[in-house]
Amino acid sequence: MALKVLPPLIEDYQLILSDSKYKNEGTPSMIKVRQATRGDEEARNRLLAMVEKNFKADGSVSYLSDISFDDVEREEVFLTLAECNLANKDDGPLFRFKDNRIDMPRKEFTEAWCSLAYDIAAEISQCVKRCNVQWGLGGNA
Repeated sequence: MALKVLPPLIEDYQLILSDSKYKNEGTPSMIKVRQATRGDEEARNRLLAMVEKNFKADGSVSYLSDISFDDVEREEVFLTLAECNLANKDDGPLFRFKDNRIDMPRKEFTEAWCSLAYDIAAEISQCVKRCNVQWGLGGNA
C-alpha cells in the first residue's frame, strides 16, 4: 500500500521560562505547534527569495533584502502555531485559531505578536523551531 498522507503532527509546549519570569501561578501558558507542510515551507521560503543581487563593475556582488530575522520568525509562528492560551489585555485570546491554524488577518496577527514581551515571543519561536527542526534553533531564540 502506498504512503498515506496524514495531517501534520502537533506538539504541545509549556512556556516554562515565561511563566517563571512573569510569576504565572495560574493555568500554565501553553502552545501547540504544527509541523510545517510543504505549503508552509514554500510560504516561508518566499520571504527568503526577496533578495536583490547586484553585480558591480568591479566584479563584486552585493545583496539587498528588506527581510529581517524577525520577519522570518514571525512568519514561522504564523504558519505553524496551532493553539495558544495566552490572553490579550482584555482577557480575550491573543490569537484565534481554526483547524490548527491561525485564523485572523495577518495584520491583526502581527499586532498581537508585536505586543508580546520579547522573551515570550522568543520562547514561542524556539518551540516552533523545536517542532520544525529544518528551520534550525539558531537566530534570536
